[in-house]
Amino acid sequence: MDEKKTPVTFPIDIVYAWADGNDPQYQKLLAQVSRKDMHYARFAESNELFYSLYSIYKFAPWVRKIFIIVADYQNPSLQNLPSSLVNKITLIRQHEIMPGNALPTFNSMAIETVLHLIPDLSEHFIYFNDDTMLGNHVQPTDFFTPNGEGYFFKKWLPRIFFQPIRFLWPEFNYLHQSITLYKQIAQKKKKSAVLWHGLHHCQPCRKSIFEMLWKNPKTKTILNATLHSHLRANHNIQPTALMHLTGLDSGSMLERQMPISSHLFIKLHHYSMFFHIQLLLLKKFKPQFLCFNSELKKPSVLEKQMNQTLLAYFKINTNQANKVNYQND
Repeated sequence: MDEKKTPVTFPIDIVYAWADGNDPQYQKLLAQVSRKDMHYARFAESNELFYSLYSIYKFAPWVRKIFIIVADYQNPSLQNLPSSLVNKITLIRQHEIMPGNALPTFNSMAIETVLHLIPDLSEHFIYFNDDTMLGNHVQPTDFFTPNGEGYFFKKWLPRIFFQPIRFLWPEFNYLHQSITLYKQIAQKKKKSAVLWHGLHHCQPCRKSIFEMLWKNPKTKTILNATLHSHLRANHNIQPTALMHLTGLDSGSMLERQMPISSHLFIKLHHYSMFFHIQLLLLKKFKPQFLCFNSELKKPSVLEKQMNQTLLAYFKINTNQANKVNYQND
């Protein structure tokens, strides 16, 4: 049976964890807990959420609901988005799903540990980072089988090629930690599951797997430690990665390697030649999945070029999005 031709009949939601790192109140709270070696580009806001949401409106109208997890004092501006999309959006305050002693949090992995606590969240959902978006039409069967299994999208190179990252950038150890924990709890210990990293883009998830992980004493302890880390730490795990690995072990997730032309990871850094080459690839291939990942530590002309490119790519009326900004209470 061709699963692509068999329709998915269950509801699928989308979840974001979003913060406006340009907000003075956010910066003040962050300064109270941040380290000197903190990579502030992680917290910068360059309107990616606006384009990501618009891409769902344009390329995935079948989505049931969209949940955006935000701090109590922040609100993403939705006024420039189509009303049919806005009607699907619910803001989830961090305190609704996280304990008070875990707040304030500046750690997206801490938020990931409790995604399953979002009220009215469907069993099948897709987790978007706010720098990930759709670049072309997608169907539910691009993320889940008709029977409900989710897909784990693996990178095109085995994990061994990325091992040096652990030593050059220790902050990325959370991926290794997740795999180590998986090896401890897995029943089948699928060899292929620990040989590959997942792609950095929107991730199919199963709520029931998160619930199962919290019921396991071993994983509960480490999930709880990650939940209470206000900033990323080397002992943290990546909950979505652990969810995928555990799902592969139980059969509720399946491996998938998508064509290289269907995913484009665009890095905003100061080597602008590569950035412009990637923009040309975007226009040529029109991939299904995009990521605009910034390493910029201060405003740059590249951000303006990114905005101009995406306005044109999504055919957004410039009057409609003349000034995309965000509001704080």
